[in-house]
Amino acid sequence: MRVSAPDAKPPILLANLAAFVGTTFTAGSIVAIRFVIAESDPASLAFIRYLIAVLCLFPIAWYLMRGRRIGARDLAIILVLGAMFFGAFPYLLNLSLKYTSAARGALALATAPLMALALGSLLRSENFTTAKLLGVIGAFAGVALAMLAGPGGLAGQGAYWIGDLIMLAAASLAAIYPIYSKPLLGRHPALAVTALSMVGGLLILAPFVQAQGTFSGLPMFSPAGWFAVIFLGIGGGAIQFGLWIWAISKLTPTQAAIYLTLTPVTAVVLASLILGEPVSLGLFAGLALVVGSILLANRPARLPS
Repeated sequence: MRVSAPDAKPPILLANLAAFVGTTFTAGSIVAIRFVIAESDPASLAFIRYLIAVLCLFPIAWYLMRGRRIGARDLAIILVLGAMFFGAFPYLLNLSLKYTSAARGALALATAPLMALALGSLLRSENFTTAKLLGVIGAFAGVALAMLAGPGGLAGQGAYWIGDLIMLAAASLAAIYPIYSKPLLGRHPALAVTALSMVGGLLILAPFVQAQGTFSGLPMFSPAGWFAVIFLGIGGGAIQFGLWIWAISKLTPTQAAIYLTLTPVTAVVLASLILGEPVSLGLFAGLALVVGSILLANRPARLPS
């Protein structure tokens, strides 16, 4: 029967829409973290963010898992991936934004799709082509250009370059998660995998949060800080990652990760409007180089004639 192809289009279109909407929340999350990080520490902020997200997602995940179970091996893998993606990743992301600006942080984070392409090629889950190689080189050149154009430079005044390097480390973790979670998403509901992954992140963050004394009482945020935290938990947690991880279940990791390139575009605008952070032509040039390089790396291969 030939109805399968048309029937397959709506889920793919919905997956692309979900990836688009989910990753647009990423830029808002970076700006919100930049805004509130002075009132907290990186581990506690990440813990509170994902605790709110888990509370939002678990009722839906419980409903989807009725009559189903996740084996011990898959559960262990989900928790380990979650510890990495929802534990180490947000800690590094929050820490980086103590040193670098929201726009520069978002630009460094946008190299995650290129890292995913490189890792996928290394694992032979994707063919490594010349276009992909040029894309990887071009993206890192774009980040370097943006760093040089920033107020701190690579070796000038300030510590922006420290935050940039920390964000690149965070981006590497963001590249690993979609590749290794893809098989799990083929066996279990995406929102259940998302919620359990966040639990893995909470477990790895808990000792660090305890050391900060966060569990001793209600966190102290300003009214605006609480607004940012609630946004991070609902919009930048449950919605952002729920949609993006569901998109991974329908798309390839590269197809889903490519939407992270939207982050710098919206972060530059939001950081300028909300935080008053300066932007320069060099930053936009670096952004353009990163986006162009990712498009080049994902250019469809020509079929042999």
